[in-house]
Amino acid sequence: MYMQLNITTDYAIRIVLYLATSQGKSTSKELPENLCIP
Repeated sequence: MYMQLNITTDYAIRIVLYLATSQGKSTSKELPENLCIP
């Protein structure tokens, strides 16, 4: 059994993990480009 997340929650988790592991600052334009999200 696994848990399904809605797409908004999935994007939020990706962004939080990206920001937690990235060095320095990221702009709102860089996030979707680097994470392949709209």
